[in-house]
Amino acid sequence: MRISKTKVFDLLMRCQIEKGGYTGNDIAKIAKNIPVSPRALRKRINYWTSTDPIFRQLTYLGQRTIPITLDDFVLINQRLKEKPLGRMSDILRAINDNRKRQGKDSMPQSTFYRFINSQKESLTGDVPREFQWLTPYGIEVSDTYNLANARASLSDVFTYTGLKTFGGIDIDGIASRLEEAQKWFQQTYPGVDPFEWLPRIRPRSKVIRNHLSRIKANESRSDQALLVFEAQVDFIVRLKDILIDELIHRMGWIQRAVDGNRQRIENRIRTKWIDRYCDIGDKVSLNPNEENLAKLKELIDRRKTESEEAELELMKTHRWDYEKIYEHFEKLTDNFSEDEITPIMLLRKFCSICAEVSANGSFSLKRKGRS
Repeated sequence: MRISKTKVFDLLMRCQIEKGGYTGNDIAKIAKNIPVSPRALRKRINYWTSTDPIFRQLTYLGQRTIPITLDDFVLINQRLKEKPLGRMSDILRAINDNRKRQGKDSMPQSTFYRFINSQKESLTGDVPREFQWLTPYGIEVSDTYNLANARASLSDVFTYTGLKTFGGIDIDGIASRLEEAQKWFQQTYPGVDPFEWLPRIRPRSKVIRNHLSRIKANESRSDQALLVFEAQVDFIVRLKDILIDELIHRMGWIQRAVDGNRQRIENRIRTKWIDRYCDIGDKVSLNPNEENLAKLKELIDRRKTESEEAELELMKTHRWDYEKIYEHFEKLTDNFSEDEITPIMLLRKFCSICAEVSANGSFSLKRKGRS
C-alpha cells in the first residue's frame, strides 16, 4: 500500500507542536491508522528524513516520552550553574540514579540532551556564542571583547614568564605584571572582582589551562571564554599571593640582616663614645677650665643609648628597602583601605614602622619587635 508522505508529515508535525517531537509509540499509532506496519512506516520516515529538508525539521524523541520531573529540573539547573563545563554524562547519571531510587524509568540521552540544550538557551538568550557561559553568572563583558585576544592574553599578560631573575624573584616585576593583569581584567570585565570567583574555581584551578589547551580555537567558543576568564582569575589571585609572600620574605631577610649587624654597630658606637669621653676627660684632668668642662657636659647630656643609635643607623641603611616594600603594600591595599581583604592586619606593625621611616626622612623610632 502506498504511504501518503503529506499525511504522515502532518501527523508528525502535530506531535512536534504538542510535545516537541515524535516517539516510536507515535509511529505505531500512525501506522495503525493508515494502516501499514510500523516497521514499513519507520523505514519510509527514515528515508524521507535523509532526503527531504522538511522532515529533517522534525525531532525524534525516542521510543517513548519520558516526562521530566521537578526534581530532574532542579538538579539539572543546579549542576549547570555550579559546573557549566562539567560532564553532561555525570548529570545524566545522577538524574537516573535519583529516578531509580524513586522507582521511575531512566531518562534517555536524547531527552536529556534536548532539555540541556533548551536550558542553555533559556539561560543565555540571544547573547553571542562566546558569552553563553559568562552571561548567566552576571559577568559583564566589554564591547571590545575578542576571544582570540583574550586567549592570547594568557601568554603575554597572564603569564609567569620573566618574573625570575638571576638573583631570585623579581618583586618589582611581579608587582608590575599584577598591575597590568588587573588593568586588563577590569577593562575587559568591568566591575568583576576576581577574588569573588576564587571559591568557585579553586578545586580545579590547576587544570583549567590544560582543559583550555585541548580545545581548538574554532571549537566550543563559550567553553573557551569561560575557561579563559577562570584562568585569568586564577592568575591574578595566585600572583597577588606570591607578591605578598615575597614581600614578607623580604621583610624577614631585612630583619635578619638588622639583627646580625646590631651588636657590631652597638659595639662600634660604644667604643667611639668611650674614645671621645677619654679624650675630653684627659683634657679636663690636665686643664679643668670652663671650655673643657662644657664639652664634657655636652658629651654626657647628648649621649643616646647604643641601641637607639644603632637602630637609627640600621634604619637608614635599609631605608630604600623599607620604602619599596611599603609602596607595594600601599598599592596592594588601596592605600591601606579597611575594605581591602589583604594581610594588612598581620602587617600593621611593619607598616607603622615604614610610615615613620618614609615621613620626611625622620628616623626617631624606638626598636620594634620582629614583624
